[in-house]
Amino acid sequence: MRRSSSIAGSSGRQSMMALRVQDSNKMGLQTPQTKDRGAFGKLSMSKPTPGTSERKVSFFGKRTSGVGGSRNSQYGVFGTEKIKDPRPLHDKAFIQQCIKQLCEFLVGNGYAHNVSMKSLQSPSVKDFLKIFTFIYGFFCPSYELPDSKFEEEIPRIFKELGYPFPLSKSSMYTVGAPHTWPQIVTALVWLIDCVKLYAAMKESAPSFDEGQSCGGETDDGIVHNKLFMDYCVKCYEHFMKGRDR
Repeated sequence: MRRSSSIAGSSGRQSMMALRVQDSNKMGLQTPQTKDRGAFGKLSMSKPTPGTSERKVSFFGKRTSGVGGSRNSQYGVFGTEKIKDPRPLHDKAFIQQCIKQLCEFLVGNGYAHNVSMKSLQSPSVKDFLKIFTFIYGFFCPSYELPDSKFEEEIPRIFKELGYPFPLSKSSMYTVGAPHTWPQIVTALVWLIDCVKLYAAMKESAPSFDEGQSCGGETDDGIVHNKLFMDYCVKCYEHFMKGRDR
């Protein structure tokens, strides 16, 4: 009788264990599915609501806070660690080569003002602002440099484009100075490289429609800034690999 009871008890325990295993298996099968459905079942493609923009920027109209944040975290364009500029900014031959590139780009693309290698040796702030506005206009033709606080606007634009080296506000007032111009002209040459990459991507990306204005959206709701960001990242990668000329 004891053995029979023991077997019955053992059988009962086995039945309970079997039930627990079955329940556990059910949980293992069901829980992730439910979880995944909520997290990954449908990606939100909703358009940004009014008031969500972090602030107004100069390229492509307005930038949503999500776009700006994702560029920093996803692509690592900006970080807390300062990057040492590998370019020979104190090499006169290198700077002259950059000035030549700048001059050729301006002349070859219909710059409306007189420009020469001589005038670009030490340009005035006024001339620099005209040059910057002209080059940046290839990204957004409707762009107009604000009448005030250009010393904040221009460094901010370079930063948002992915330029890895900071430009100070004070440098905007002394662009033609011997200690400042090498930093400025190399930044302008980098911007020209961005223009060339942008033009190439615009030709190959069907989402960029000439009939759409800056800051518009494609039919599927994707903001143009996403494509713009992608080419900025590629430009940054080319630059860091030494292909900045």
